[in-house]
Amino acid sequence: MFHPSFTQAGATNPGNPWSQHHGFAPSQPDPQFVTPPQSTYVIPPSAPTHQHAPVHGVSQNQMPPVTLHAPRYHPPPLYPQYGAPPPVPPGHPPAPVPLSASGHIADLGPVPKPFSLLSSGWTDADKLALERYNWIPWSQRVKNQLGMASGAWRFLERGNPCPSFQVYPAHYRAWIDADMVVRCFLSEVCAVTERPYFEHCKSAAEVWETLLTRHTCRGPMGQIEALRSFLSVELSSDPKSWATPLTALRDLNSAIWASGTPDPDSFHLTGLLIALSRHNDGFVRGLVAQPDLTLASALRSVAALMAQPATAGTGGFAFAATSNPRPPPKKFAGKREICSTPNCATAGTHTWPYCTAPGGGMAGKPVSEAQAKAREDRHAQRAANGGNHIKRNAAGAAYTTLGGVDYLLTPSVPPPAVPAAPAATAHIAQLVTDPLPPADA
Repeated sequence: MFHPSFTQAGATNPGNPWSQHHGFAPSQPDPQFVTPPQSTYVIPPSAPTHQHAPVHGVSQNQMPPVTLHAPRYHPPPLYPQYGAPPPVPPGHPPAPVPLSASGHIADLGPVPKPFSLLSSGWTDADKLALERYNWIPWSQRVKNQLGMASGAWRFLERGNPCPSFQVYPAHYRAWIDADMVVRCFLSEVCAVTERPYFEHCKSAAEVWETLLTRHTCRGPMGQIEALRSFLSVELSSDPKSWATPLTALRDLNSAIWASGTPDPDSFHLTGLLIALSRHNDGFVRGLVAQPDLTLASALRSVAALMAQPATAGTGGFAFAATSNPRPPPKKFAGKREICSTPNCATAGTHTWPYCTAPGGGMAGKPVSEAQAKAREDRHAQRAANGGNHIKRNAAGAAYTTLGGVDYLLTPSVPPPAVPAAPAATAHIAQLVTDPLPPADA
């Protein structure tokens, strides 16, 4: 159907593209329907045509062919605000609205509905933490809660991409808002120690994948810790209290096998790390920090450490000239840093992440840069733990703050100073009373 301002006529205007292709011309120019020169509609050659019926005074050969149901061209609205429209396939008229990759706007789906997620029912014991091995029950509860919000569960999957802002601005804004709700909810139901690992993530699906990898693919040390917790679970004599430990056994068993079935080499590596972890924690941490840790590389590091000469102060002491031998000096209470890099010349002064020898964490870099990096990490760890500065409270007791908790360093508050005796004192012996009356009075 055409606009009422257009009338069919036999005469055509050669300068008007509408009259050339449609056989009619506007009786009066209408600014609303004037076609811009750069967007003139061209009828495809393959379009079906038919001839006009004979008109009095005009032969049929003078009538141009007219396409059946030829659509009028509408300039695409709002394109200058969101960018250029998608390319139009050859032989098709320009679409009034942008289409998706397959040509249907319905492929994108409806605009996500607003929803809200509450974390008020989550206690600290319910939140996700690496040391609790609670990924399985935590993830199932998160999925159940997201499933009760319309469309929220889709934001945990990679198959729910963000729409283009230039093509679908309404979908884009609704998607960003809904994804932020899911991300904030995941952050609230995780322990504080978990949040630094996904702060860099840009979507809820990326947060979910980061947590999944962290809690299921933990490597040999994760299997060791899970195995220790698995073997330490006990069932009391009361069968009614067995539900919680049995659930813990099931979850720990899943955590042990989540990193894959151990082969002979990985099982040997697990036993080696268990044997070293009690008295050589720094050495074990350096081994585990290696991205390509294998049994062969671990044994090479152990052999290199065994071949190093003993440091001063570790051997025996002889005091032949004294009648009462003095006991050997006490060792430093802290844990000694031992590098796990094979053939490291200074293995007793640092760990693998700060080693500049070939195969170390900072291989090829200057020693000063490695020392600065180690110093920076120590300061960051100290700041995260609240620092180790000794302070005193209002009562005078010394305390320090670790992890946001204050710990007293003195067993009791020191007693206050003895106050000075007042200048004016009264003693009962100095009191004077009136004389008693005589007995016969």
